[in-house]
Amino acid sequence: MITPIRPGHGDGANGYHVEVPLKDLQPANAADTEAGLTERKRRGRPFQDGNRAAEGRKPMLALLGIAADEVPEPARKDLKRAERYRQRRVREVGCAHGGFCDSGTGAVLGSAALVLASQRQVAAMAFKTGDPALHKLATDLAEKHSQLEIKASFMAKDSAASRPKQTTGLDRLRASLAGKGGAP
Repeated sequence: MITPIRPGHGDGANGYHVEVPLKDLQPANAADTEAGLTERKRRGRPFQDGNRAAEGRKPMLALLGIAADEVPEPARKDLKRAERYRQRRVREVGCAHGGFCDSGTGAVLGSAALVLASQRQVAAMAFKTGDPALHKLATDLAEKHSQLEIKASFMAKDSAASRPKQTTGLDRLRASLAGKGGAP
């Protein structure tokens, strides 16, 4: 078993780092992805006509937990992009791992989105000023974003493995083809 998280050393001794060789990252399982997409379709979208899942909820006036009126205008634009990115990644990771993204994985993806928004702002300042320290900070933030994405992927995979397996349409199709003598 690979332990993807290790204690930091050197300059990063005060934290933990994700360290996984690319060959050890497993691609999403097609059956889990199909099950996740089926489950999302069954649940519908919260603000779609006829779906009462979000009835009575007030709109969230914060971006990734940060009040929009507390942020200067240029950063607000980046936070909106980060929020859209977070929502998309939660959907993608959830669909890739059986249709569900637990709150821990969602929190890590939210942090990754904030780090990415910060990285974009720092990179813009670095290119504008030519400051090498800002370029290094932008690179470090990009690496941190990558680490958080890998961590979220492992968390989603572990969470999916702990949930009971559900029969998917793909499983039923394979069973019916196997019963008829067809190829799986």
